[in-house]
Amino acid sequence: MKIAIYGDSFAQPVEFGYKGNDFLWCNSLANKLNGSINNFATTGSSIFYSYQKFLRTYNEYDLCIFAVTSPNRYIKPLKISYGPSRHIASIDQINFYRKKLKLNAEDIQLLNWLEGWFLSSDGNYNKCVSDLMMNDILNKKSNTILYPCFKESSLDENIISFNQMHKIQLAKMGKDVNDEQNFLHNENYHKIAGHFTESFNNFISEMMYNKIKHGIDYDFSKLQEIEIDPTIDYYDFIDKRKDCPK
Repeated sequence: MKIAIYGDSFAQPVEFGYKGNDFLWCNSLANKLNGSINNFATTGSSIFYSYQKFLRTYNEYDLCIFAVTSPNRYIKPLKISYGPSRHIASIDQINFYRKKLKLNAEDIQLLNWLEGWFLSSDGNYNKCVSDLMMNDILNKKSNTILYPCFKESSLDENIISFNQMHKIQLAKMGKDVNDEQNFLHNENYHKIAGHFTESFNNFISEMMYNKIKHGIDYDFSKLQEIEIDPTIDYYDFIDKRKDCPK
C-alpha cells in the first residue's frame, strides 16, 4: 500500500537522526498497514497549500491522509531575511518572530502587512472555502482520511482535534496550555514528534489503524488515560544531536 500524508506540523516528519521519527504516528501507521509512505506535510502550512499538493499527487497513492489545519491560515510561504521561506500561521506566530528573530526593515514591513491580512480575514469565508476543498478531496478520492488539526477545521464536531489532544498533553506535563507558541518552538525531537510524545503518537496511530483497517469509529475513551513521563524537563529543548539525559 502506498500512503500519502498532507497537512501541517501535526503530521510533518521529523528530520532523520532524531528518535521521534521512529514513533511519529504517520510512520507507525504505515508500518501497521505494511505500506510505504510519502509525507508532504509542512509546518505552518495552509489548507490551500496542502490541497494543491494533493491535487498534483493523489492519483499515485492507494490511501491519502489529510491532516486538516486551521482554515484561517495565510495561503503561502513568505520569505524573511532570517532563514528560508516559511509559513506563518497566526498573529501569535508573528509576535513570536518579532520577539525572537533579528528582523530588518523589510521583514518588519512584511510582518505588519501579514498581520493586517489576518485582522481583515473573514473566518466564515475561510471556513466555507475550506469545506469546499475538503469535499472536493473526497469526491476525487473517497477513501481519503480527513482528520482535523483544530476544532474549527473539523467536518465532524464529535472528533477531538490534534490541537485539543495537544492541550491535554500539555496539561499532563504541567505546562501552560495557553503558551503553546513558546512550547512548540522548544521541542526535543528525540522525545516529541508531530508535537506529541511517543505514547500520544501510539494512541493516534492505533486509532487511525482501527478506522482504516476495520472501519471502527474513532475511539477517544482512553485519551485521558494516556501516560507520559512525568519528568517534563525531558521534553524541553536540549542539544538535539545528543540523547536525552537518563
